[in-house]
Amino acid sequence: MAPKYGGIMYSFSNTLACCISLAAPQMVGVILGDGALSNWRAVFYSTAAVTAFGLAVYLIFGTSDEETWSRSTNAENSSSNETEKN
Repeated sequence: MAPKYGGIMYSFSNTLACCISLAAPQMVGVILGDGALSNWRAVFYSTAAVTAFGLAVYLIFGTSDEETWSRSTNAENSSSNETEKN
């Protein structure tokens, strides 16, 4: 986790998700073809597989520990406090 950079990280991940979601209707149209029930099952199973993959990546690599690169140093804190006082 990096609370200091949360907004920036969210904007990158949200942009990526929106770009991918633009292609979703076209992919569904290709999979559906004539709209048979078996084709709809393929759409739902592929959606479930993508979601399960994202969950697996998060469970394996995700952590709630603050990243070292996002921690502020004491010198950085003291300089920002002096700037705010002036």
